[in-house]
Amino acid sequence: MNLTNNIKKLVRLILHFCFQWRIGFWPSAFDQMLLELYFWSVQPQQRPLRYCGEIEFELRFDEESQAPIKLKYGIIDRPLQRAWLKLFRLDFQAGKHLWFDGMFFGKLFCNEKKAKQKLVELVEQLSHYMPLPEEILSEREFSLEALNRLHILKENWAARQDLKLSKADAVFDHINYTIHQLEFIHADGQTGAINCVFLPPVKGPLSFMDGFEFSPVCELGGIYMDYGTNGVPMIDAFWGDVSQAPVPQTHINSGCKLYFYDRVKTIPLHDLEHWIRTKCKSTLFDLRNRVGHIHLGQLLHDNPTQLREQIQGASQIRVLDVKFNSKAF
Repeated sequence: MNLTNNIKKLVRLILHFCFQWRIGFWPSAFDQMLLELYFWSVQPQQRPLRYCGEIEFELRFDEESQAPIKLKYGIIDRPLQRAWLKLFRLDFQAGKHLWFDGMFFGKLFCNEKKAKQKLVELVEQLSHYMPLPEEILSEREFSLEALNRLHILKENWAARQDLKLSKADAVFDHINYTIHQLEFIHADGQTGAINCVFLPPVKGPLSFMDGFEFSPVCELGGIYMDYGTNGVPMIDAFWGDVSQAPVPQTHINSGCKLYFYDRVKTIPLHDLEHWIRTKCKSTLFDLRNRVGHIHLGQLLHDNPTQLREQIQGASQIRVLDVKFNSKAF
């Protein structure tokens, strides 16, 4: 297994240093071969995985009659994942709370109609603190274009340092969360994901070699590191086709995402490569772009697909326990 992973790293190094500016220069068949080679190199690690520790979560529901559900994840035994687990345990032991008691995305957890109604109410609250354009006040359907206008409004507000202590900040936090919920629904349909971010999260450095850990491939039942960087990550900017320039992840942080969907065979590599060349004047092969997410571990459950049905509609999450495997540390 280590030999295969080392070969994959070697392939990505060769692509980074030798071919990162060559897509479109070679015949199309050779371009296709390079993209397929890249896709092979970013596939999930072969099973069985070796774990350095475990995290146990508990999901709760708005309906009191629905019993909480426990989820247990194994964290992969590799240097970056071990470093992340130490950060996560630091925040957990410090008694920090998860932002919004966890942030829930996708139709597995979110009702689009309710999210839009919530955004209408938040915009109304915001109008008490600042004048808003009529097109925002009257919005009800919240297309991607309308959501982008709200994003720009939030960014302009955040830049006004003299107003950072205003009550509007809390409203903007909720608006931002709801915007992302609706964007996720627009982009990914029936999928579901949960963000777990401690406030404030502990952070650590990312090196050039850590670029090997990023992959655009997502697995059902996977746990991935949170982006934790101001801006829009490359892969999210691609899926949402946003206008602003993406920002590669700059550091590791204690936050994580729990994914309840697969994106293993549905990556449009030609489109992704073309988008990065056109929008970013770069390439998919450049490790510095950190395209995708860092895979931290996997759900320890016999049937993740069946579990999806049980957790539908969950609205809160908390961390129950963090354990280290003494042999890994």
